[in-house]
Amino acid sequence: QLSGFISQEKDKFLWHRRLGHLCRKGLNYLKEMSVGLDNYVPSEEQCRMCVLGKHARSPFKTSSSRTKEVLELIHTDLCGPMEVTSIGNSKYFLTFLDDFSRYLFVYFLESKSQVAATFKEFKALVENETGKKIKKIRSDNGTEYVNKEM
Repeated sequence: QLSGFISQEKDKFLWHRRLGHLCRKGLNYLKEMSVGLDNYVPSEEQCRMCVLGKHARSPFKTSSSRTKEVLELIHTDLCGPMEVTSIGNSKYFLTFLDDFSRYLFVYFLESKSQVAATFKEFKALVENETGKKIKKIRSDNGTEYVNKEM
């Protein structure tokens, strides 16, 4: 038998919290095989933290529509500055994702000011390889995308 669970607390969620938010069935099992949990009375009420922890919400509206051809839509984002620079002295990375093929291009940059030049390089590469033109670009409208150069 287990012992040492002696408490005078009347908090209905005390043992549930102390035992890492153990389920009601587990608490009832422990109550039967131990001494000191006599004052534990299972509650039909749910623990607020457990309810919140089980909530799941999609961060973005899911879209079932995809583009019909390569380069119809390119998603792009810049990440950084990183705390630690890379071996090549880069603090940022820039991504371009083709919506149709899901092909991802990643470029490592030393500064934000390189975004426009890198986009031109990317554009020339993919348009030359595919023989098609980029139709739309989707970004988060960061300052690196909303400027005269772009």
